[in-house]
Amino acid sequence: MEKIITVTKTVSDKLPPDTAVFSLTTAVTAKKYGDAVRESETRASQLVATLAAAGFDGLRAHGINVSTTRENGKQTGYRAVRSFSLKFAYDGARIAAATEALTSVDCEWRLSFALENPDCKTELINRAVKESKAEAEIIAAAAGEKLGGLCKAEYGSSDCGCSPVMLRAAYCADGANNVEPESITLTETVSCGWEIKNGL
Repeated sequence: MEKIITVTKTVSDKLPPDTAVFSLTTAVTAKKYGDAVRESETRASQLVATLAAAGFDGLRAHGINVSTTRENGKQTGYRAVRSFSLKFAYDGARIAAATEALTSVDCEWRLSFALENPDCKTELINRAVKESKAEAEIIAAAAGEKLGGLCKAEYGSSDCGCSPVMLRAAYCADGANNVEPESITLTETVSCGWEIKNGL
């Protein structure tokens, strides 16, 4: 019967974010459905043009949601809401430029920070495997056995969170430039099974 030592290892690290993400919404209300949609399109075009003029051409549209508005139980019109996102490499000056541009557009937005460098994830996985093997060697030696090769491995979940900063378009550019995002905790888990050989 094959003898195996299985060690599950979780490693974490706090790292600075490398990406800024703006989540934006525009909302218009009109008595007629068609008017709400057309005004929403106009607002969206204004947003795209404003950001493009400020040097941002990566705005992504995520769709439109049209719902009815009511007052005292009676329908009064329609509300059209569009959502967008803008993502770019973290840079205080560019964040300030984006927030300054958004002050001239009737929209609401949310700024968050993310860690998207795949090398960070790879480094943590490598570290988890090495630490798993080191602990397996200690266990094998304590039992008077010799550690063999890796015979199975399972990869757990990773957590690369975003650090949100809630802001509105009225926030001044200088203030946004001074925003210091929190470090993001990245976690990786691996479970490695190592063969045991008889004798040291």
